[in-house]
Amino acid sequence: MIAKPSSFTNHKALSVVQFVTADADSFSYTTATKGIKDGTVEVLELTQSGSVNSLAILNHTDQFVFFADGDVLAGAKQNRVLNTSVLLAPDSKTVVPVSCVESGRWKYSSEKLRSTDDSAPSFLRASKARQVTDNTRKGEGYLSDQSAIWASVDAYQHDLKVDSPTSSLSDIYDQKRESFEKFAAQFKFHETANGLALFTGKTLLHLDIFNRREVYREYFPKIMRGAALEAYGLSLKAP
Repeated sequence: MIAKPSSFTNHKALSVVQFVTADADSFSYTTATKGIKDGTVEVLELTQSGSVNSLAILNHTDQFVFFADGDVLAGAKQNRVLNTSVLLAPDSKTVVPVSCVESGRWKYSSEKLRSTDDSAPSFLRASKARQVTDNTRKGEGYLSDQSAIWASVDAYQHDLKVDSPTSSLSDIYDQKRESFEKFAAQFKFHETANGLALFTGKTLLHLDIFNRREVYREYFPKIMRGAALEAYGLSLKAP
């Protein structure tokens, strides 16, 4: 894959390189956020009693629908995060692997899960990816280490001094949103880009590439809020 840098921005602990790839805009699809908003995509518990690490997604459209690794979904019996990116076929029902990011709730707050404005922070995504990779190599599917995910959320709460009755990742975003938004505002979406790499110092936090620029534009603020959570936590730990 050929990638050409289109912008570089540094602010405090975070550096962002945006880039464009040669195959951008070569495939047509829409996003889960749009489908869930207009009711053409439904995210449900797998059964009425629920399954912590699986959800059922109904795509009622004639288009492919994209969910990204790290997407945070809220509602139903507990909030979840996608374990891997998925592209759903038109007019399909798909069981997708997820992790719980709200350990203190196991009861319905709504029938369906809704999309949120947030994406899992970089370190949580990275550790989850390692867990999923290890499990797929062992033939155990796209499962994470659920206890480790809960421990990560608890650590973010402790580091950022957030009180959440249900130990929810979403409560961290909600209670610190003003600080995260202010930090994320230092990084501007570049019109030609379809991907980005995030660094703290010389350490790569993560890299995201989207085929479609419009989808990257949609995800850019979500990714940057996750990066802001991470960078804000790092700044609190700095001597």
